[in-house]
Amino acid sequence: MALTDLTYNITSTMDINILEQGSGIVTPEIISLETSTIALKSDGTVWAWGQNNFGQLGQGNTANSDYPVQVKNPAGTGYLTNIVQIKGGINHVVALSLDGTVYTWGLNSNGQLGNNTLINSTLPIKVEGLNNVRSIGAASGSSFAVMADGTVWGWGYNANGNLGDGTRVQRNTPFKTLYTNVVQIEGGVNFSLALRADGTVWAAGRNYYGEIGSGGFATNVDYQNNTPVQVRGPNNVGMLQNIVKIAAGHNDAMALDKDGYVYAWGYGNYGGNGQGNTNNYGYPMQVKGGAQGTAYLQDIVDIGKLYPSNMAIDKDGNVYTWGYNANGNLGDGTTTNRTLPVKIMSNINTLPMTDNTRGQTSFVLTSDGAIYAWGQNNQGQTGNGSNVNQLTPQEIFATYLAPEKRMEILKIGQSAEIEVHPITPFNIANTVTVLGKLQYSSLNEDVATVDGNGNITAVRKRRNKNTYNRYKNRAADNGSCRCYIRCKWSSCYADDIRSRYTYCYIKRRRHSMDSRSKQLWTAGNREYD
Repeated sequence: MALTDLTYNITSTMDINILEQGSGIVTPEIISLETSTIALKSDGTVWAWGQNNFGQLGQGNTANSDYPVQVKNPAGTGYLTNIVQIKGGINHVVALSLDGTVYTWGLNSNGQLGNNTLINSTLPIKVEGLNNVRSIGAASGSSFAVMADGTVWGWGYNANGNLGDGTRVQRNTPFKTLYTNVVQIEGGVNFSLALRADGTVWAAGRNYYGEIGSGGFATNVDYQNNTPVQVRGPNNVGMLQNIVKIAAGHNDAMALDKDGYVYAWGYGNYGGNGQGNTNNYGYPMQVKGGAQGTAYLQDIVDIGKLYPSNMAIDKDGNVYTWGYNANGNLGDGTTTNRTLPVKIMSNINTLPMTDNTRGQTSFVLTSDGAIYAWGQNNQGQTGNGSNVNQLTPQEIFATYLAPEKRMEILKIGQSAEIEVHPITPFNIANTVTVLGKLQYSSLNEDVATVDGNGNITAVRKRRNKNTYNRYKNRAADNGSCRCYIRCKWSSCYADDIRSRYTYCYIKRRRHSMDSRSKQLWTAGNREYD
């Protein structure tokens, strides 16, 4: 939210989390590391999946996981709880607790875990000396904490002055930087980016591609800024003002202003600056919109950084992406880079996007807890159960229907009620999935009938008619269940049917082609007229 003092014409920002009653303590979010995914659920627990070579999944080991596993506590005897914010570097994670303390885990080659060692940690570590932290940030090899007084503490990689502490000395424990009055801090590979309470943006670190937005390029190490400088205004005129959110990529940056316009600068070789070209810019450029880039992207309410691509969502829930696309990063069904925004999703009721991501996997969360993923998937980081890149947004961990009973025995003429429940394997919003209106139908009433309430009745059959039939039970937007009728003691061919077989049963098993749906397999009988 933007806050403006009309008397002095000064602007500040604040974060507001709007939650459904009973839904949890925080707005859920997902971050993408290099080849891993970390998720914060609304109940304050943290979950992870994908590659775990540096312990970034927080399990006390380095075993990969294709499905979500809950991050453990520092002792490894329970789980990390009461987390309100997560950020990630290439292969390390920073988490902010409800009590204002900070935890880190994963890769520690540059001291980014802040525990005064260079040893990786497969379990969360409480960062000593940090209390009353308001928000956190992470860069590829460094970490940040914004204190309640607006000062920023940083630690980790600093060879390019990217911590903004006036030096290029690596810090293995938190060190007070020169940033002040900050409400949001983000980091790239070799630079950091800070949003101040007055709506201005400041940056420090390497400026080879213009990523700190100071108005030019600095290819000589002597011109790298180890003290924060203010980001210039659009087209290098004035200073950037009235900003409500920032995002830092590898070597590029982006900002959203209070009027819903987006600005980008820095590395542009893949079109990430949204100008219809592949130029680098040393100052912010307003991101264009429309097929030919004749207008500007507008009415934007949220932005997010990919590698090295960009994403934005407008007030109507339309999702736009542009930039690098070799692994399906943009979700437009191609692997073609885009120099202008393309719309990939429409009318999505989304939750706020994570401000930065280090990998090439993208996520959008909806208010009902659905997770859509696309992009690189070589380590299973999209969570769709495969290792194939996903070129379009697909819902993962989707709700499916499951029967209450695994087996039901019926005599011919006897009835039983089908009880079906929606199941969501991983609900990031902790919402309750409501069963939609079910429609029951028999595809062959010579085998069995079913009424509108799900009561199934086995019936008598005529000789020499194949009994391999199916029932279908569908729930709108909740997946499907199918019932297959088979003989109990044989392979369901007409010649195998005998009148003495008088029972059928229903058994549930997982569909081999679609892990998100369920099937009911039943063995029925045939009886002579």
